Amino acid sequence: MSKRGKLGLGGLDDFEPKQSERRDTAAADQAGEAHGFKSREPARKERPIRRRSKSAFNAQINIRGREEDIELFQAIADERGIAYGRLFQEMCSQLQADDSKS
Repeated sequence: MSKRGKLGLGGLDDFEPKQSERRDTAAADQAGEAHGFKSREPARKERPIRRRSKSAFNAQINIRGREEDIELFQAIADERGIAYGRLFQEMCSQLQADDSKS
């Protein structure tokens, strides 16, 4: 085996890494907005509230619908404070009751 020669660099015992400067981006953001620059970041869409509750609802149905109808369904469930499965059950029961009256 051959021995490596010393490179003469010395040790790293006295080495201190440079501290990075944190730059305040608020001033740059304000200047950009003043000159009409728009952010390239994608717009964040609010995610619906996830519900995790214990219930007897263990089957799943996937339906396609208009976005505004789905948002309405979610809003009704939120207003009543009930899970989607419970709202679906109430809606089906009501439709069945209406059909039996006709």
